[in-house]
Amino acid sequence: MLHTRSRKLLCLLLIGIMAVMGGCGAKEEEPVTSAAIVVDAAHPHRGDLVLSNQFIGSISAAESVSIMPMASGEITKVYVSIGDSVKAGQTLAKIDDKPGRLQLASAQAQYETLLASKQSNTGASWDLKMMQTDFNIEQLQDAIDAYEDQKDDLEDTLDDLEDQLDDLEDDRATLKKQQKELEAAIANAIAGGMPEAAIAEMQGQLTALKSGISELDKGIKTIEGYISETESGIDQIETGIESYEKQLALAEDSAELTKTQVLEETNAALDAQLNAAQVGIDSAKMALSYYNITTPISGRVEAVNVTDHGMAAAGYAAFVVSNKDTMNITFSVSEAVRNTLSVGQKITVERNGVNYDAAITEVPTSASGYTGMFTIKASVNATGDELLSGTSAKITAATYTAKDAMLIPYSAIHYNENQAYVYIVRDGVAAKTNVSTGIFDDDYIVITGGLTENDLVITSWSARLRDGASVTVPME
Repeated sequence: MLHTRSRKLLCLLLIGIMAVMGGCGAKEEEPVTSAAIVVDAAHPHRGDLVLSNQFIGSISAAESVSIMPMASGEITKVYVSIGDSVKAGQTLAKIDDKPGRLQLASAQAQYETLLASKQSNTGASWDLKMMQTDFNIEQLQDAIDAYEDQKDDLEDTLDDLEDQLDDLEDDRATLKKQQKELEAAIANAIAGGMPEAAIAEMQGQLTALKSGISELDKGIKTIEGYISETESGIDQIETGIESYEKQLALAEDSAELTKTQVLEETNAALDAQLNAAQVGIDSAKMALSYYNITTPISGRVEAVNVTDHGMAAAGYAAFVVSNKDTMNITFSVSEAVRNTLSVGQKITVERNGVNYDAAITEVPTSASGYTGMFTIKASVNATGDELLSGTSAKITAATYTAKDAMLIPYSAIHYNENQAYVYIVRDGVAAKTNVSTGIFDDDYIVITGGLTENDLVITSWSARLRDGASVTVPME
């Protein structure tokens, strides 16, 4: 953005006068006179050109807080007055804290109840439960051992019965063999004509053998019955052992699970409840601290909106405290100017004829929805005693800068309508040369095209100066 300067206005005014008089392109240029024009001239040089703008800003404390109570209630004591100096953390007023103390006592009581519950579930009662579990396991093991003993006894009995059965079967086989042999002898005796008395005696022996075999058969059946009963008893005992072993395995697994995972889960659940209760205590302690109204910053009290025995309302400012060791200033700029400013940039603040150093601290990325302007914030190297909050001050800030630019004196530039041009000295005559320009101030203008640093630019003005006019440069 170019500034309109007094010399440019003068040049335009002269161009207008010359237009009226027949100059500035309206007619052909006047014939060049033969007398050489004495002019001043200089070569373009490299340098920086900085343009500054001025703004009006509003001064405020660097830190200013409205202190709002976090709790509502009756103010028991206000400790400060307007103008008092305070330190960060200092108590400004107290609110009746009975509700907060009751809340803390309730939270602590809940914690103690949960702690007692944990001790009950995982302390002596837990040990008793584990002892009962171990006792049940021992009972099941004892029952299995007893059944095993009974099984062993029955198996011994079964072995004895089977031995007796084997003996009886051997005896029966012997008697059956004797019976067969006797029956053959009787048949031979009858066929051989043996006396009847002898045959009768042999038949009596046969009858005795048959009677003995019959008694053995009864004994075998009896033993077989005992064996069957014994085997059935063994089966029942084995079934009982199997049942008790399943119960024992379940009891042992349950005991192991209870001693490890269940205990861990119980502890975890109870610990979670205790942690929640502890959070309740911490929360109650924090809430209790809200009944002390303190200042978060050091500074000076600027407003007191509560009184002794008055009511404090949460969310409404009770005090205003400002830190005026340093001050801030804010000012509004257009988007074009905003784009030339940066955080950390040095600016000057002037108030009542006194200048203060300042530095930009905030350059926003969005404009105000009401004004469309960007609010710039800067920190001023001054105290609240030097610059009062709420007052206005003038700000000077560099807004446009050309670094290492080609510069010529502003007096050398001329305009024909919107075209800028200069005269350069070439072979002793003035040569009109169109140029492109950048920013300028009262002394210099930036040349962006049309010249080289070897060109000799005429910097003085003469009514006789024309394209092709003879010129001379003193001391050239």
